[in-house]
Amino acid sequence: MVDIKTFFSKGLRGLSVLTIAVALGLTAFAGTADAQRNKDQPRSSKTISVKNQKPIIEIQEMLEAERTNEALAALGRMGSIAEMPKYDQAVINQLYAQAYIEQEKYEEGVRYLERVISVGQNEMPPEQLSQMRFNIGQLYIAIGADKDGAAAQTFFKKGIDTLEAWFAQNANARPDAYATLAQAYLAVQPPNYNKAISWVERAIAKAQELGEQPKEGWYRNLSGLYLEVNQPAKALPIMELLVKSYPKRDYWMQLAYVYGEMNREKDQFAALEAAHRQGLLIKGNEQVYLAQLYIQNEIPMRAAEIIEKGMESGVIEKKGDNYRLLADAYYTAKELDSAIKWYNVAGETAKGAQPFFFLGQIFMQKEEWERAAAAFESAINKNARAAQKDKIRMIGNAHYNLGIAYFYQSQCNKAKTAFTRATEFESQRAGARQWIQRINAGSCGV
Repeated sequence: MVDIKTFFSKGLRGLSVLTIAVALGLTAFAGTADAQRNKDQPRSSKTISVKNQKPIIEIQEMLEAERTNEALAALGRMGSIAEMPKYDQAVINQLYAQAYIEQEKYEEGVRYLERVISVGQNEMPPEQLSQMRFNIGQLYIAIGADKDGAAAQTFFKKGIDTLEAWFAQNANARPDAYATLAQAYLAVQPPNYNKAISWVERAIAKAQELGEQPKEGWYRNLSGLYLEVNQPAKALPIMELLVKSYPKRDYWMQLAYVYGEMNREKDQFAALEAAHRQGLLIKGNEQVYLAQLYIQNEIPMRAAEIIEKGMESGVIEKKGDNYRLLADAYYTAKELDSAIKWYNVAGETAKGAQPFFFLGQIFMQKEEWERAAAAFESAINKNARAAQKDKIRMIGNAHYNLGIAYFYQSQCNKAKTAFTRATEFESQRAGARQWIQRINAGSCGV
């Protein structure tokens, strides 16, 4: 929800001070780049009538002190505004607007600002009227943000229309003005992303034209908008700029996401690696994903370090899948003893039987047939108890390998039973039958 009072009352209070300053012949307000450059040009010579100068200054002081009820009472005591000089009417209406906005009666405030425009057309400095029109547009948008449904959309549209008309008369507006209209186009339903993109781009371009630094938020919003309209290639250079100029966690994560969307896996890996070095990967799933990338990029020991450190700190959850990934990292690094340790832990905690299967394969490589058989038996038994979604596809391989493990222990009957089960799986059938023939021929264990 927009805090309209905070957002607008200070600006209107300052504008009221300047209004009175102009009325008393002091320095006037400059609202656009052109107005700033043309500050030496002649201004309105209008002044508040002598009769009203003292009460208006007193009312302004009340508003400065946030005594709005007193200010409104004093304004009421001034009598009929319509009978006063036009310039006095404009100033008094502006004070009413400020008072109502201080009291969070924003729609009343807008109505009085519109009266300022109406009666002050030929009375007030053009740049001051221009600034009021812009403030009215802003205020419409803020009121819309504080409402729901059709009412909100009505105010958003009025705000957009007001600002569009303002821009038609102010080609050299300040960069923030462009960004304001971009926000308005995001507030409407459905959001007009393309219009918002156009106005943010113009805000950035205008700032650069003036030799100013575009705001961080403009770059952030523009990159997000490009992603919203499925243009990651346009978002990418902005994200790269953001991580260079404002190396925040969110920007690094978004940059990695954009690289992934563009199938630039190496760059995605580099971005996440850089973020991790800066301590910005604070979620377990982020560190696990980086560990997976280290394994894919053939740096398995770094993956193992990340997972173990993450588990020790409590960032990475101690569960079957993560234990298995740790074991995979050690296995890929050919650190078989460590792999065995973690496949055992994973086998006990994982939902599926894969860790025990991989453990059995390691023992087969080491020709530790008894331990291999125990691992494959565990895999088969766990797979039988697992939910359908957790069952492994290579269970036929497990029966086949179990047969081999028993064969080389000269446990011929167990080997034959395992190979017979393996023949139930087409991918293992031919090989299993050959092993059965060897057993029948009396060559078991040879």
